[in-house]
This record gives sequence, C-alpha cells and structure tokens, in this order.
Amino acid sequence: MNGDEKTPTGPETIKETIDVAKTFECPNCRHNILEEIQENVTIATEVSSINVYESEYKEAIVEKVCGGVEIHGSGIVKYRCKNCGLSIREKNRIIKEIEGVHKYLSINKKIEEEPIIIK
Repeated sequence: MNGDEKTPTGPETIKETIDVAKTFECPNCRHNILEEIQENVTIATEVSSINVYESEYKEAIVEKVCGGVEIHGSGIVKYRCKNCGLSIREKNRIIKEIEGVHKYLSINKKIEEEPIIIK
C-alpha cells in the first residue's frame, strides 16, 4: 500500500470488483492494460532464498527468490495505457486517483462486439 488507498477499517464487504482488462479499452490503440505510474517510490521486497545454478559454461547463476512487495513514500502521477502511454483523463485533467479511474471506467466501458453469424 502506498498510503493513497483507503484501507477498510471495519467489516466492509466488497460491493463490486471491476476487471480492468475486461473493462478498459484505450481510445488511442484499443489495448486493455492500464498501469499506475508513481514517483518518489521506495520498494522493499523480502528475500526469502537464493538459488545457485551451474550453467553449461561452468559459471554460477545466482537467482534471488522474493516474497511480498512493500511500497513506501510514493505519489501517483497518472494512470495510462501500458501499450501506447496515453494518460486517461477526465475532461482536460489527468486522472491521479483510483476513484477517478473507477468513474472513468464506469462511463467509458469497453463495447463488446456482437459475434457475426453467417447463415
């Protein structure tokens, strides 16, 4: 958590889950992956183990295995299409909060094409 999200404090239940990949469609390139861009971020991961392999060239290959990720001190800059980088906007303002993303997705739902049936 980066401190910007509202953490439930009581017995709240999930009212709705939005599958972003099924809902978002970039108006520029039509891809469906939305990413959150953050700045001033410190990321911490727990290193749980280290694997050492021997390659065919007799060199050691070392690989770390990490656990959960913690994000500290970040600020959301924008939400954008992962493919083309287009920032999502409400009117002329770049959306910087998850509530704005929710509103954007509610208004700009992806239109599923009807299957073409050939008779």
